[in-house]
This record gives sequence, C-alpha cells and structure tokens, in this order.
Amino acid sequence: VCESVPFGMTFPEKEGLHPVELFETYEDYVDAGGPPGSAGVFKGREAIVLVPLRSLGVKKVGSSYMYDSSSGDSKTLIHELVHQLTPPFFYQVGGGWFTEGLAEYFALAPYRTGRFKLGDEQPMIEYVTAYGSKGQGGRALGENIQFNMSLEDWMTQPYDRFLSDPSRNYGVAALVVFHLIHFDSDRTGKPMRKFIEATYNGRKQAEALDALLAGRTYQELAEEIDKAWRTKGVRISWKD
Repeated sequence: VCESVPFGMTFPEKEGLHPVELFETYEDYVDAGGPPGSAGVFKGREAIVLVPLRSLGVKKVGSSYMYDSSSGDSKTLIHELVHQLTPPFFYQVGGGWFTEGLAEYFALAPYRTGRFKLGDEQPMIEYVTAYGSKGQGGRALGENIQFNMSLEDWMTQPYDRFLSDPSRNYGVAALVVFHLIHFDSDRTGKPMRKFIEATYNGRKQAEALDALLAGRTYQELAEEIDKAWRTKGVRISWKD
C-alpha cells in the first residue's frame, strides 16, 4: 500500500527482509529496547520494529495465544511498519508532522481481509477527537483543536519539540496529511505530490514546503485545512 499511493513511497536502498520482533511480555519488550510506556517503536539505527503482543490485543492463554477482537487491532504495528518502509530522506525533510502524520494516515485506514480502505475519514475523526472506534487508544482532542503557534512554526519545529505534545501533534498531523492527500487543491492532492517529489530530489525542507504551499501563504493553507475539516465537524486553529 505504501508503494501504491499516488506519491509512491519506495525504499530502493532496502533489500531483503524487514525485521519485526513481537514480544510476549511487556518487560521483554522494554528489555529489548522498547521505550517504557510506549506501544511500539521503530529503531531507525537497526531498522527494526519492536511491538509487544499486548499492543495488538494478543495475550497468552495456557500454551497458546488468543486475540481479543473487541479491543485488539493492528494500528500500532502498521504505524511502525510505515516508519520502517519510509525512505530516510523523508525524515530529514518532512519533520514530525509529515513523518508521524504519514504513519498515522496508514495506521488509521480501515483494514479488512488484507486490504486498506484509504480515503475514509470517519475512523480518523473518531480516533483524533475521541477514543477511537473501539473506545480506547484515541487522542481525545475534542472537536475544537487549538495551537499557540502558527502553522509555519508547527510544520518546521524540531522533532523533539513535536514529540513533547504527542497526542495533539500526532492527531493533528494525521488530519493534515489526510487533508493534503484527499482534500487539497480540489481533491487532486497535487501539492503533496510536489512536496514528495522535492524530497526525492534532495531539496531542503524550506524548498519542499514551498512546493507544498503552491503559492499560498501558511495562513492561507491553515485556513483551507480548517475549512475542510469544519465540514466534517472538526475545528483546527493555529495562531496567525
């Protein structure tokens, strides 16, 4: 699915298997390098995904394992797999909003019988504004989301600053990426493809973001994002 989307995420440098380790206990996950309190992690230096089984709704029962369909899902695993499949220069140019928003975009797409349904915004709205379709794990940001910074500052902030407010930033990043792919420029998503093209061509972050703006100011883009999501019942406000 990463390769089939219109902007064609490909990772030509990566060959062979993409290693993923699943852990029976959370303690084993942390001992292997998983950050305490996290649901899963992609370790970029080793290019490996670590996920505890409990994040998937899987638990050991006797000598076998059981999946709890009422609470379990594959969102965490998909999110980390997208990081693993993301070309390194995306991280260098895109920043936190793009890196995490892209992973959330795929992870929140409905997944049934081996197929993703991209373009369905309702599961994303439920996850970002409340607690998700299964009543747990959502960002619970409500329907009126406000930032004390401009869209430009938000998009260009250092990655560690982005991670300092994960619920708000991850949730809104998902909405922004969805907007840029499905709603932007009369639903063509052309500026997003230009942004991706710029990253592939080795452009700096400022040049790539200029391609994404496509002649607009950051304030104009912020207003377009808010207007599009307002029709779905969600407000997103950045400072001028």
